[in-house]
Amino acid sequence: MLQGAWQGAAIWLALAVLAASPAGADPYLGLLNTTADALRIEADRLLMEENAAAASGQTEARPPAAPAADFSYTPDPDVAARTRTKAIQAMRQGGNAPATSEVERDIAEGRLIAAYRSFAERHGYQFRNLAHSYAALMLRSWQVANLQFDVTPAQEAGARLTAESATTRLASALSTSEARQEFDELTMYRFVLLDRLAQTLQSSSVTMQRRFSDGVYRATLEKMGLDLRRLRLTDRGFASQR
Repeated sequence: MLQGAWQGAAIWLALAVLAASPAGADPYLGLLNTTADALRIEADRLLMEENAAAASGQTEARPPAAPAADFSYTPDPDVAARTRTKAIQAMRQGGNAPATSEVERDIAEGRLIAAYRSFAERHGYQFRNLAHSYAALMLRSWQVANLQFDVTPAQEAGARLTAESATTRLASALSTSEARQEFDELTMYRFVLLDRLAQTLQSSSVTMQRRFSDGVYRATLEKMGLDLRRLRLTDRGFASQR
C-alpha cells in the first residue's frame, strides 16, 4: 500500500503536477486543454438533449456517439522510462523533502502504474486505454473539486462516455504508439495521485477538504479552462448545469 509520508506528498503533488506549467510550455497540458474544450462541448450538447427530451416527453437523452479513434498501442519500455522521468521532474519542481523521495521510488518501481491497473480492473476500465485513463482522471478531478465522492456505477460509466467522445479530438496529435503511451501513462500518474488525495480528503476536516477542493478546482480552471463546478455528473455523462 502507498501510505504514511506518501499521503502528504500526494496532497502536494496532486496539485503541483496538475498546475506545474502553462499549457503552452507543456505539450501534455496542451492536449488536456484540447480534451477540455471537447468535454465542454459534449456537456453543453447533453444539456440541450436533456432539455429537448423533457420538452418532447422523453425520459432520457441519448449518450455521446462512440469514438472512432483507435488509441491502441504496444507498451515500449523506453517510452515508459521517459514518462517516469517526466513525472519525477514535474514533482521535483516543488523541491519538497523526504516524502517526495518516497513517491519517486513508487514511480520508478512501477507502483503507481500498478495502482492504476488495480483500479481499472475493479471499476471496469480498460488498462492501457487512454480514453479510459482520461475518464478516470476527469471523474476524480470533478469529485475532488465538488467534494462529491459517492458516484454510482452508472454515473461512472457515463463519465467514460463523455471522456471517450472528448478524446477523439486527440486522434491527429496522438497518431503514433509512442505518443499514445506517453499520454496514457502521464494520465495514469495524475489519476493515482488525485485518487490518493480523494481518499485522504474523505477523512479530513471540512477546512482541509475545502482548501484542496478549491485548489484542484482553480488549477483545472486556470490551466485547462475547464470549470468543474459547472458540470453535473449523470448516467449519460457530464452535462452542463441547468
